Amino acid sequence: MEEFNIVIERGEDEYYIGSVIELPGCHSQAKSIDKLMERMKEAIELYLEVERDIKSPQFIGIQKLRLKPVRLPSSA
Repeated sequence: MEEFNIVIERGEDEYYIGSVIELPGCHSQAKSIDKLMERMKEAIELYLEVERDIKSPQFIGIQKLRLKPVRLPSSA
C-alpha cells in the first residue's frame, strides 16, 4: 500500500483544496474534508494509472520561514 502526503487549504469560496506533494499536478477540491479525501483517492488512482512510470519527488517535510517586514524608503 502506498502513502501520499496531501496539503489541504481552504479557498476563498470555502472549498477545501487538496494537493498531493509527491504527484505534481494531482489536485482536487470539495466542500468537506471527508468528500475531499474521497476525491483525492480517485485523483491519485487516476494519476497513477496515467503516470505510473514517472519518478515522483520524495516528500521530506514542511518548513516555516518567518521574515521581518521590509521597510521601503519613502519617496519624498
